[in-house]
Amino acid sequence: MKGSESLFRPVIWVGLIGVASKVMGAFGGILLAYRFGADQATDAYLLAKTVPIGVYLILDSVVYNTLVPLLRRREESAPVFRTLLVIFFFAATAVATAVYFGATQVVALLAHGADSATQAEAAALQKITAWAIIYAVPASCLKAWNAAQARYVAAALDGFVLSGTLLLTLLFMSDDLGIAPVAIALPGAFVLLLLIQAVLGRAVLHLEPRTPLRKLPGRYLSRLAGPLFLLNGAQQAQILLVVGLAAFYGKGAVSQVNYSYAIAQIPVGILDLILFSTLFPFATQLASDRRVDDLLRATFGAAVTLLLFSLPTALWLMVHRDAVVDTLLTRGHFDAADANTTTALLFGHGLAIPAWVLEALACRVLFALGQHRRYLAIVVTRLVAFAALAVPCLTILDLPGISIAFAGSFVVGAALAGWVVWKALAALRTEYVARPIQRAQLLPSLYFLATITTLVALSALLTRWVGAELDPVYQLLCSAILATLIVGVGTRILIAKKYFQV
Repeated sequence: MKGSESLFRPVIWVGLIGVASKVMGAFGGILLAYRFGADQATDAYLLAKTVPIGVYLILDSVVYNTLVPLLRRREESAPVFRTLLVIFFFAATAVATAVYFGATQVVALLAHGADSATQAEAAALQKITAWAIIYAVPASCLKAWNAAQARYVAAALDGFVLSGTLLLTLLFMSDDLGIAPVAIALPGAFVLLLLIQAVLGRAVLHLEPRTPLRKLPGRYLSRLAGPLFLLNGAQQAQILLVVGLAAFYGKGAVSQVNYSYAIAQIPVGILDLILFSTLFPFATQLASDRRVDDLLRATFGAAVTLLLFSLPTALWLMVHRDAVVDTLLTRGHFDAADANTTTALLFGHGLAIPAWVLEALACRVLFALGQHRRYLAIVVTRLVAFAALAVPCLTILDLPGISIAFAGSFVVGAALAGWVVWKALAALRTEYVARPIQRAQLLPSLYFLATITTLVALSALLTRWVGAELDPVYQLLCSAILATLIVGVGTRILIAKKYFQV
């Protein structure tokens, strides 16, 4: 398919940038654990950045997912974009000001279970991190413009710049300054990101002429932006709930949950970055052109590919979680007690990986089809499932129960999302194409994925047993090489047998 071939190069570049950003983010997390461990300072920093980052993620998704389809479809997109850029900037300034002046109240509401010293330090740090919102939102606008101009790499730079800035800060900061420079690095990273996006999209930055407010496509924007605000608000509500619950479990609990989540999020983030930066604009174009068959093949191929990588990764991580935590975190101020709790948490977060990435795929497809409200219903259902599972899981398993509830909620979300996407595409295909979807065509792919996943799980268990006396680094290296070979051969067979086609 010609469109798929045109995406090959940007997918490679986006993948490389995503891997680089996740590697730098992992090293940043290692350095954070080394310098500060899991203590009051890291708890305060993580609490201080939770709300600003949450606001950024909400607004970034609203801006990107609203502007990309608009800019791809409208001929007079530049004047409309310039007007919206100004509107979003002033809205971001208002939000940042509110977060700054309400820092004490926001932290107290978020971390009611934390002690007063941790809350006070978090509120002071949030007065620094709040200003990241001002720079982040116009950077998101320019990212959407660049993506709409097929500059897919530009849309992948967020994590690279943020993780790189944090890593450099942790490498060169003085120990005497405490954790404040890490908080300062957050708005600093967004300033740098804004400058990069502005250089890449400089052709559209002339503020004249702009589209008058009365001529903006208000109905289109409200139809997309409204559900997106609710959708991403529900997404961030689950993170806020996790942080709030962890704060009740004493000093270091918020940090331990964060470290476990960050490790599991590395593969998810790489895969989601590729979906966000390449598949979404591509799928949007297919949906706009009513190329339903091509969209169905792209969706099915992406699902098979995601499972081929995420299922073995999840099982490998769950088997070797103690060695992973020991290798990455257990040094400096991060002691054995912190490692034990983080290892227990990593089981649940690892278990969530396949469902996590499948829901991300469903999100992109539903966005491309303009069915944001359906995905909103899925996210709300997942949030309710997490709240329902959290109480019994925490009661039985203590703090590690948070990650089990997290995994269970994503299983619910992914199952519901898969069913909704299947129905939506099947309905469109029935409307525009005479051929019905044959469910039996899925079976070879499912058998193939089950075989590859089983082989990776057995290889991980074997290397853990055989290498029990080895240093964790060598054990992980041997296991990773073996698993990579199995998945590599599987990928070759997948391409040769065309298991990704419907």
